[in-house]
Amino acid sequence: VVLLFLNFAVYGNVMTIFGATVPRMRESFGWSYTTTGMVLAASAVTFFLSTFVSGFLLQKVRPQRLLVAGLVLGGACLGLFARWPSPALNIILNLSVGIYMGIVEVITNFEAVRIETSGKSRLMNLLHAGFSLGAILGPLAVGLLLRLDGPWKVIYPASGGLLLLMAGLFLVFPFPDWEEAEADRASEAGGRQAGGLRLAREPLLVLLSLGIILYVGSELGVTNWSSEYFVRSLGAPGSTAAFAVSALWIGILAGRFLLSLAYHGTRQDIVLLALALLCTACLSAFLAAKNG
Repeated sequence: VVLLFLNFAVYGNVMTIFGATVPRMRESFGWSYTTTGMVLAASAVTFFLSTFVSGFLLQKVRPQRLLVAGLVLGGACLGLFARWPSPALNIILNLSVGIYMGIVEVITNFEAVRIETSGKSRLMNLLHAGFSLGAILGPLAVGLLLRLDGPWKVIYPASGGLLLLMAGLFLVFPFPDWEEAEADRASEAGGRQAGGLRLAREPLLVLLSLGIILYVGSELGVTNWSSEYFVRSLGAPGSTAAFAVSALWIGILAGRFLLSLAYHGTRQDIVLLALALLCTACLSAFLAAKNG
C-alpha cells in the first residue's frame, strides 16, 4: 500500500509537470499553440487506449510485471522528453508516457480493489489523495526552478528517474499472491461480462461516463494550459504560473478531504450538480479575471 501510494504520487507529478512548463517550452522551442497542443494531447490518446489494453493484459500478465514494464517505458521516455525541439520526436515520447499512465492507473485501482474491504473505498481515496499530492509538488518544483533561474528541462529526467526508482522497488517488493481470489473471479467471469453488457445500457452509467469525460477534460485542460494563460493573458512570471497549477491541485485535494468529512448523506446526485455548477462558475470567473 505504501509503494502504491508513493507510485501514485510520482504519477501525479508526471501528469502536471507538462502544463507547468508550457510557457517556457513554447518560448525555448518556438512552438505554436497547435504544435504544443498536439504534443500535450499525445499522452492522452495512448492513456485512453492503454487503459483498455491493460485490462485485457491483466488476464494473462501478472500485474507486477506489467507495472514494472510501464514504469521502465515511462521513465526512459520521460527522461528524453524536451531534450530536443523536434515536435515529432516529443510527440512519440509523450505517446509512450501515455502508455505508462494508463498502465499505472489501471493496476493501482485494480490492486486497491483487491486489497480494500468489500464495499469500502478508503484505500482508493487515500491513493488518489497521493496522486493529488504529487500533482501539487511537481509544479511547485518547476516554479522553484524557474524562480532560481535553473534549467527547467531537468524536471523531466528527474521525474523519469523517479519512475525507474519505483520500478526497482516493485521488483524488490512483490505483490501479494491472489491465486485463490483469481480462481473465484475466473469462475464468475461469464456473469461479470453479462453484467457489464447490461450496465452499458443503463442511462445512469451513460450519464456518469459523460460527466467524467467533461470532468477529466476540464481537469487536464486547466492543468495543461493555466500556466500559459497566467503568462500570456495575466502577465505573470513563469514561476508564478507554475505555482498556479499547484493551486488547482491543492483545491482538488482539499475538496476530496472536505467532502468526505463534511458530507455523509446519500444524495450524490445533488452533490454532483452543486459541484458542477460551482466548477462552471469558478472557471468562468477565472477566465474573466484581469491582472490586478
